Amino acid sequence: GYFGALLFALSHFAMQISAGSINTDHNDAAFLFYVAASIWAWFEYENAAENRKFLFALLVGILSGCAILVKWLPGLLVYTGWGIAILYRDQTRKNLKAYLHLICALCVTIAVFLPWQLYIFSEFPVVAKHEFSQASEHFFTSIEGHAEGIGYHFLVMQEIYGIGWHLVLASLALFVATVKNSIYKVVLLVYLFVIYLFFSIAVTKMV
Repeated sequence: GYFGALLFALSHFAMQISAGSINTDHNDAAFLFYVAASIWAWFEYENAAENRKFLFALLVGILSGCAILVKWLPGLLVYTGWGIAILYRDQTRKNLKAYLHLICALCVTIAVFLPWQLYIFSEFPVVAKHEFSQASEHFFTSIEGHAEGIGYHFLVMQEIYGIGWHLVLASLALFVATVKNSIYKVVLLVYLFVIYLFFSIAVTKMV
């Protein structure tokens, strides 16, 4: 947590977002908070006593739902790692309660973001339909001239992280070598893989 906070405090990109000096600033700052908080809540779920796990599962659902309200379906990221963690271990793979907690959290997520979707389609159907079509088009077509190659997000690592891709890979190698908990290693690497795969495939690309 300390090093995470330190990296954010010294991150030029994070400061640009929080200062409002680049596009989609406030959206990205809020989205970053809710996604990171949902992943934190899942870590707390993993470490909680059995009688408190359900509370953290509900918190994951609330935070993920808030993330979706900010910037749509990438707010579901936390569930990819959570699902992998369940399948990774023999004791949870065969434990119905582990799946029930995930399903309950997902239901809470839906309960958080669905009312707004129903409201806007009821009150502003034309605008809502246009916005939804725009959101889906980002994946298949270039919107507003943001057309880049499939490796774009690797090329802008220097801008995002302040270090080049070779140091990013070295950092990941250090992470894998030093983190003892295999579940944490697998889940966090899955999050990175899913995010980079999703946004690399999407035709519209932004930093």
